[in-house]
Amino acid sequence: MIHDNQFEYDNAEPDFSDYQDEPAFAKFAEHVTLELLRGRECQGIDGLMLLIDLELAGGGYQLALEWVCGRVTEDQYRAWLDD
Repeated sequence: MIHDNQFEYDNAEPDFSDYQDEPAFAKFAEHVTLELLRGRECQGIDGLMLLIDLELAGGGYQLALEWVCGRVTEDQYRAWLDD
């Protein structure tokens, strides 16, 4: 971010943009979650382990999606976008 003077720089709002806020990230997370729920490995995550964790926690798709969003990295997301 470029500012014309010191006052603007000192009072500028910080940029808190997050890759998880991008619309395409929702599609990425959904893709990974569905693959894992099929018992397949995806993005280095073992689908069978996810299914076991879900069964133990008594969760469903929403919990799986939250778990995936917490596990995937920005690098994995960016690589998926490039494919």
